[in-house]
Amino acid sequence: MSQETNEQANASSHGMSGMIIRTLWDYIGDYPKLMVFSMSLGVIGGMLQLAPHFIVYLIANDVIADELFAQRLYLLGGICLALVVVGLITTWGSSHVSHIIAANVQKQLRQKIATKLTRVPLGFFADHNAHELKTLVVDDVEAIEDGVAHLIPEITAAFTAPAFILAAMFWMDWRMALASILGLVAAFYMMGKSVMTTTETTRKFYASKEKMGAQILEVVQNLPMVKILSRGDATLSGVSDSFAEFRNIIEEWVSSNAGGPSWFMLLSSSALLFVLPVGLLLIYLHMLDLSTLIFFLLFSIGLNNLTINIYSFTHRLARQASIHIKMEQFYNADELQLHDVVSSSGRQDVAFRNVSFSYEHTKVLSGISFEVPQGSSLALVGPSGAGKTTIARLLPRFWDVDEGRIEIGGVDIRHMTPQDLSAQMSFVFQEIFLFSDSIASNIGIGRDGPSEDDIIAAAKAAQIHDFIMTLPDGYETVLSSKGNISGGEKQRICIARAILKNAPILVLDEATSFADAKSEAALQKAINQLIKGKTLIVIAHRLSTIRNLDRIAVVVDGQIVETGGHEELLAVEGKYKNMWDAHSRARNFKIGVQSAEGTS
Repeated sequence: MSQETNEQANASSHGMSGMIIRTLWDYIGDYPKLMVFSMSLGVIGGMLQLAPHFIVYLIANDVIADELFAQRLYLLGGICLALVVVGLITTWGSSHVSHIIAANVQKQLRQKIATKLTRVPLGFFADHNAHELKTLVVDDVEAIEDGVAHLIPEITAAFTAPAFILAAMFWMDWRMALASILGLVAAFYMMGKSVMTTTETTRKFYASKEKMGAQILEVVQNLPMVKILSRGDATLSGVSDSFAEFRNIIEEWVSSNAGGPSWFMLLSSSALLFVLPVGLLLIYLHMLDLSTLIFFLLFSIGLNNLTINIYSFTHRLARQASIHIKMEQFYNADELQLHDVVSSSGRQDVAFRNVSFSYEHTKVLSGISFEVPQGSSLALVGPSGAGKTTIARLLPRFWDVDEGRIEIGGVDIRHMTPQDLSAQMSFVFQEIFLFSDSIASNIGIGRDGPSEDDIIAAAKAAQIHDFIMTLPDGYETVLSSKGNISGGEKQRICIARAILKNAPILVLDEATSFADAKSEAALQKAINQLIKGKTLIVIAHRLSTIRNLDRIAVVVDGQIVETGGHEELLAVEGKYKNMWDAHSRARNFKIGVQSAEGTS
């Protein structure tokens, strides 16, 4: 690394440290005076750590002057004990006050994060997994406690108390003072070289750790299916890669920082190597008295004890820096922009007008246009990855379109408040979203303050009431993350939630994906109850379930290539006809296999 690069990195590390300290101070918000009080107590506690050194110095002076008496020894011992006790009390007080501040800071940060989460588009949650958000809200905010409760008062004490000692040293004898700080200067130089790579390495360390945690969580949650499919080795290979990446980063961290702590500890504790020879030389030259040498020997050791923990600040500040960068990225996430609010027209027709959309700079939809009149239905069909689900998720503003517009009742959804937009529609996604709460609560979340009768009526309409009543706790059965009911049953609970909400627009995204031969009929009855009188958009692979809908749109590579009714599209003999023929062959093959099994 060139000298210029070294200087830039050094300046960068110092700038980052200063920025983090300012950021930590900004976190304090409403408590600056209380933090100053904590810092003052910390400085007093740090200074009083030197009380034994000062008392020993006074005793040594009395011994040299042959004036030490038992009464004075007891007095000095009592004073030393009292000062040590006061030092412990002030240090405890500093920590107690700073922890009170830290608890309030953590509360405010979590509230700020929660507020931000209400302002980001729904697509933010599709782009960031639950483990990542949990780490931010719980682990990262918890780690800020070290910055506020410990680093601010500890750094203040670690630099202020030594400053007073150095001032006293230079006042007594500048030559001995210089000898006392030679080791510290060398120690801080070595620390500076190590710090240059600490912030970036720390950021990479925690990012890799977070990635590894998310992958482990995903594998553990899906382990039963992995074992059933006998795909354990293939699934674990990705996790093994993250293990290897994490190991490599640890090795990089150790190799780049291993020498720093050792050199700092060695040089910062080597004051006697400089103070004693210089002091003895000056005494030999009659330029220093023994009493002053004893002072510098004692307080050089005390000075080193105060500064020896400074090296740990660099790694802890680097951790705070990595959190700060992550927090800034989170706070800078695009928010859902609310344009001039327009009142709802009262109609529930849906229209996509020349909509184009890119995801992470890759165009996934181009020129999408269709209309779904109020009370009518539209099916979106096409191969996997064609963009069907993306179209559906643009309707509730998971993301905003790049071009074109989406309208409900003739009103651009970007001019509707999130509350009004949400009230207009219900969703039943392929992915099942249920809380680890009672079945009643999971159904009831569809509407504010539903009665027990409302919940039961929705469950009956969703063909799930009879099953719920077979459970020991009925509607109070708590749904387990481990899965104490089947996928089809969970899907019907989601449908009951949508029935209870009774929104005029309904989007079904592969709503029968969890249906088996036993549950498909019940699930289809539930869907038939749900869609009555609704403006309906359906995404489905099972073409037989959408043949009676008003219109069908075929999506291929992010574009609508065919639209029309079932019979109309079959007559065209295009993409839909090919898909229908393939679907029919698959159904006939399945029926043939089942018949053969029945006669064997």
